Amino acid sequence: MAGCDGCDGRCCKRYYVTLTHCDIGRIRDAGHDPIDFLSCVPVGDIESPHADIRLGGSYHYLTLKRDEGGRCLFARDEGGTIQCTIHGSHPMSCRIYPFDPLTGGARRRHICAKVDEGSPGLGGLYDDDLEERREYQGLAMAWNSKKVGRRDLASLLEHLLD
Repeated sequence: MAGCDGCDGRCCKRYYVTLTHCDIGRIRDAGHDPIDFLSCVPVGDIESPHADIRLGGSYHYLTLKRDEGGRCLFARDEGGTIQCTIHGSHPMSCRIYPFDPLTGGARRRHICAKVDEGSPGLGGLYDDDLEERREYQGLAMAWNSKKVGRRDLASLLEHLLD
């Protein structure tokens, strides 16, 4: 497991981790069933740079589930330091945090010490994130415009991952 030195996991608790198809695929390929880690949060409950998805009669963002304490399902307390149990395949929003995915600039200095300690910035991750979000936007638009067929999570996962 890997994580931030001295991290107390405020970001893993304060923010929902929104996902793209690439994020879901990376975590699935690491041995986790998407049904076990995905949550659907109604649009309006949170803000996200990702496209929304129509499931049933309403729109949602796909996020990582949270544990009973409200922290990301994959965040584990290891003696006061939070460790990510999927660090090698963690979502892009975690990879670029604390940087804004829309601008590439630093944000939320009050939450994460990485920026204050001279983090080198996003580098190529900003372009990777932008490309993933564009691909996901296209998949979401195709899904949302479907006139017939099932609109459940299992069908959505087939659409996103196949």
